[in-house]
Amino acid sequence: MSLELAFDEENRIAGVTGTVVLGVRSFPAALQLDDADRDRLVKDCAAVFTARSKKKGKYSSGSTFWVAAGSQPASGVEQLALSIFDEHTKNAQFKAEVSGAEWWTQVISSDDEIGFHWDRDYTLEIDHGFCAHPYLGTVTYLSDCGAATVVCNRDGVLQSTDQVSGQFSTAYVSPPKVGKHMSFDGKWLHGASTDIMSVPG
Repeated sequence: MSLELAFDEENRIAGVTGTVVLGVRSFPAALQLDDADRDRLVKDCAAVFTARSKKKGKYSSGSTFWVAAGSQPASGVEQLALSIFDEHTKNAQFKAEVSGAEWWTQVISSDDEIGFHWDRDYTLEIDHGFCAHPYLGTVTYLSDCGAATVVCNRDGVLQSTDQVSGQFSTAYVSPPKVGKHMSFDGKWLHGASTDIMSVPG
């Protein structure tokens, strides 16, 4: 199987034109959910939840899922992932046949955390040594409690052998809120720390 990959000058997958807003954005009421809708989504999220906690500061293990651009969603959670993808790419041009949304769910205790990490194609990294980050990272909340999401403007590396070092200049904090959605540059470091628990907002 051959692999054809091209990266642009910012170490993003090449071939995307138009506009994808990469800065941190927050949409406090992106999802308008009544109790029944929320309960249904939470149940769907729990059904596909695979992540397992590790020690403080470590990555969790588990599977992720993929929904292709333009495909027919097979569940409510997949429909949500696809609608988020469509919203963020509505002013962009890209190869739909190789594009889509990788998604997963976190159904965890309010005192659990998610270790700081860079999203990337882990299979590509293991097999070929390249760290292909998504164009955009997103978080959608179905709860008002738990650790806040923290996003730091520190890029990940392109090759897995590259060293990660240096400082970041800005950290963005997003407390959870039912129906809230946030997006950020897919190359940036992020996690959810119990050192910063949710506050109103």
